[in-house]
Amino acid sequence: MADDASRLTWIERAQRDPSLRAPLDADFARGGIALDLLRYQHRINTQRVAVLIAQLDAAPKTITTLRRYLGRQRADGVLNDVAEPDRGDAA
Repeated sequence: MADDASRLTWIERAQRDPSLRAPLDADFARGGIALDLLRYQHRINTQRVAVLIAQLDAAPKTITTLRRYLGRQRADGVLNDVAEPDRGDAA
């Protein structure tokens, strides 16, 4: 019978011997946990990317709205007291 065991491959021996199988089961469990974690992180990152894409799509409209608001404030004289930023013009 010992001769039969020597003819088995390592995988076949591991299937029959619990002491050989234990480290493999532990590795499989760790791999499963890591895979679950990566799937969870992928779902979270996908949601974050969707939010960022929505914000990026809304940015031009927001910028236009803010520019119009700023233009109205200047036209109403509300912003006349505010110094204009120096744009490097040597006037």
